[in-house]
Amino acid sequence: MANGGLKECQELTGWYPQDKYWRDEDNTRAWLVDKYEDLPECLYKALDDAKMKYDWARCDESQKTELCEIKETKFMGHYYAKDQGQISTFANAFTEQEAYAVEALAQCIQEIMSREAPFYDDRAFGEDETEEAYGMYNEKGGNYCTYLQGLLQLYLPGVAATIYNVITHAVTNENWASEEGLKMIRPDKLGIRTAEFLDYKTTGKLGLHVDGGSVYSISVALNDEYEGGYFRLKGGDALFKVPTRGAIVFMSEREHAISDILGGERKVFVIELWEGEDVPVGLPRPTKEDFQVHKQQYLESDSSAVAETEDVSI
Repeated sequence: MANGGLKECQELTGWYPQDKYWRDEDNTRAWLVDKYEDLPECLYKALDDAKMKYDWARCDESQKTELCEIKETKFMGHYYAKDQGQISTFANAFTEQEAYAVEALAQCIQEIMSREAPFYDDRAFGEDETEEAYGMYNEKGGNYCTYLQGLLQLYLPGVAATIYNVITHAVTNENWASEEGLKMIRPDKLGIRTAEFLDYKTTGKLGLHVDGGSVYSISVALNDEYEGGYFRLKGGDALFKVPTRGAIVFMSEREHAISDILGGERKVFVIELWEGEDVPVGLPRPTKEDFQVHKQQYLESDSSAVAETEDVSI
């Protein structure tokens, strides 16, 4: 199994995970081998089948390839309305290889780890399951979610670096405006709260909601062979859709929605950054309170974990 990863990616791209207690690669890999030893082989086989050597996913110093390089992103446009919020759109935020690798990792998680919590969720939205509005295909909508955080940084660190690069490009652009009541924080001071491969089937959608507790969100389109499925902000008539491998960056606390999928299947990769450390594998989109409880339990149960932590909030 490959040994390269986080350290090499940091040296090559300047990005590193915002964590101090699970980053020890040997410790995390040992946990995976103990419980899910076939996961990395599943991923590497998928990459080999697509005629991609798994070395490029590792950010190896000896084989610095496109996944280890900070690439130029193609800025498409910026939209801002005071009462709605703002978004920036990008074309080719991912390469074809990056998009393939993300979906391959999601499929391997489903196959090897499970199609159940805490790695996968048929995620319907609504406050009460008895309400008519509740449900994947009702008013609030929902999606099929595979959680990649932790594993993304471990096996595809260059993809994580790309995400930070695109978000940084968006929020440092001269058109990006400060929004009242929302924090503007350097992305490199934020951790990955969640990394989600999302699948929307025909007639699916997502009602208005906020990514509460996060600072920035990015949605990368993994396909565009579907009808409908437009991104929109609350109160606005503007509808947004980016081409395959394009991205939309927005403030997490702004209400947003996805319109009905009228045909086909919509696949996207969504990451939220928050004022905290990177969230490890097996902890799906926690609150800060849940994260601290999990972290404390981890530190108490594993004497080999790195106990020293750093406050990265601003």
